[in-house]
Amino acid sequence: MDGWQIGFDIAIAIAGFFGGYILDSLRRSIDDMKTAEKELMSKMQTVEVLIAGSYVRRDELEKAMQPMLAKLQHIEDRILEYQLKENRRG
Repeated sequence: MDGWQIGFDIAIAIAGFFGGYILDSLRRSIDDMKTAEKELMSKMQTVEVLIAGSYVRRDELEKAMQPMLAKLQHIEDRILEYQLKENRRG
């Protein structure tokens, strides 16, 4: 009976060793994933700042749109003049 008890104790010790090893591996993997996730979040925030920094400000857009709006108004005026001339003729 002592032989079985020693064998059982050895089996439990081996199972405990491998169980501890597996749990330690899982803990390290989780820690690595947490570190990778923090790095990824940091990079994403950097990208968000870069993208947000490249937007056109409202005053710059209005300044850039003024020549185009003036040209469109000129075209509209020319079309209206042409329509008036055509209406007078016909």
